[in-house]
Amino acid sequence: MGRLVINNAMTVNGAFEAPSPDEWLVLDPDSNNVSLEQFLVADAMVLGRRTYQGLAGVWPQLVDHPPWVCSRTG
Repeated sequence: MGRLVINNAMTVNGAFEAPSPDEWLVLDPDSNNVSLEQFLVADAMVLGRRTYQGLAGVWPQLVDHPPWVCSRTG
């Protein structure tokens, strides 16, 4: 069995969401590089529907495996 790595981004005051669905988290260059590295070396990714939709345009260019998408809305 493989290991599960969770990568959550939150603000200092504990917010997990952007003010609107069109706004993505802006990371400093070092944090962005760490997140991208984890993304690229993963064997699989589990994403929520909105995150998947936000990455759908670039997903095939980054990795060769499809994500697992979890959603209550289909």
